[in-house]
Amino acid sequence: MPATGSYSITAAGANGGNGRTGQGGSGAVISGNFSLTEGQKIRILVGQSGTTNTQNGGGGGGTFVVKDSDNSTSGIYVIAGGGGGGGYTTNGANINGVTTQSGQPGFYGNNQTSLNNAVTSGNGGVVYDSSGGGGGGSIFEEFFGGGGGGGSSFTDPILTAAITHTSGYNSGDGVVVICPFLPSVSISGPVTGCVGGTISFSASAPGGVWSSSNIAVASVGTSGVVYCALPGTATISYTISNSCGTTTATAPVTFSLSPSPGIISGTSTLCAGTFTTLTTTGTGGVWSATNSNATISTSGILTGVTPGLDTVLYTVTSSCGTLSASFPVNIGSHLSVGAISGPTS
Repeated sequence: MPATGSYSITAAGANGGNGRTGQGGSGAVISGNFSLTEGQKIRILVGQSGTTNTQNGGGGGGTFVVKDSDNSTSGIYVIAGGGGGGGYTTNGANINGVTTQSGQPGFYGNNQTSLNNAVTSGNGGVVYDSSGGGGGGSIFEEFFGGGGGGGSSFTDPILTAAITHTSGYNSGDGVVVICPFLPSVSISGPVTGCVGGTISFSASAPGGVWSSSNIAVASVGTSGVVYCALPGTATISYTISNSCGTTTATAPVTFSLSPSPGIISGTSTLCAGTFTTLTTTGTGGVWSATNSNATISTSGILTGVTPGLDTVLYTVTSSCGTLSASFPVNIGSHLSVGAISGPTS
């Protein structure tokens, strides 16, 4: 092995050969994850498909992946049983390779009765006899020949993850695929962002590629830094791929505009006890005055209270922060002509 790590090993047994009428059985498929070390050697034997025959097909060979220096059952990583040979006129019910440690017996073609004599039944191979191949079809009865039994399979019981067993490989010779195990992956980062700003994501495993589902709204760099250009939603993805497949983690992010209080306009000078209306080009904000010289309503009606200077604020708050527009006002006192004194005649 080129490096120490967790590897996925998948083996498929070969399919059985076709008989005069019956189709050859499918090989079993066995997959598992194994901890292997750098420099460790493994031996691989790929089963060959069974021979097609005008009478009954030959059984497909088993596929083996084992430790280089261990010939016992403890040295087995995976064995995938081959499919049984096709029958003369029909197939037996146990024609496909199985995922158990003993292959299935062949079947008598006329009435599907199980036969246990390897000469007449085409029994499946037995794994502890170093066999994973499917049995060949019988030629004991020319017109009612039984299909061969499905081959047997085996897995190393000490695994880093659960083994999966399937049946249905019917593409000829067996196959073995070994590649670095794909870990599950997750990403973390903010669920909101602001137009014109950046946010950062991190991943639980290295070696992946970042992407955005909506690059018009947000783009993401190779290190997971996301830049937002427009308001909207984009899904940030992180994908790890190798020859065994692909695993992806995603996170939706909503991007908003920074708050905009707009520009306040209106009369900036009024007398105590009078009122005027102020307006703003912003929306969604709150009016306020900074001291007691004036008051302002929720609709922007400014009332002078006592003479002096005051500042009116219009404040907008969003997920991207808080901003205020200001408007200085001068509250004056009413003119008084005073009292007139003097002779009345």
